[in-house]
Amino acid sequence: AGTHPAQRVDPLALQVLTECGIDAPLKGERPNGWDDAAVAKAEVVITLGEGSCPLLPGHHYEDWSGATPLGTTLEQARIARRDLSARVTHLAEDLGWAA
Repeated sequence: AGTHPAQRVDPLALQVLTECGIDAPLKGERPNGWDDAAVAKAEVVITLGEGSCPLLPGHHYEDWSGATPLGTTLEQARIARRDLSARVTHLAEDLGWAA
């Protein structure tokens, strides 16, 4: 989701998700935009430094502007996957959600 969703899910993203065992049933689907209602349903909102997001009370916000962009090569996509995975793991630990 985002302020400017792409017309399709990036094929490199699908490939690197599949490589790590995530069944990505997103082929042929279009990424969604978000609005105030979608943000209101979330407990945690993560932005990647593009666009603006409504700030609602009671939500945890993180801006990962420095997150590795997906890139244009398979290796760059793998690096982005590892970077984002580490960030999610760290956030889950910080929020006490880690098992």
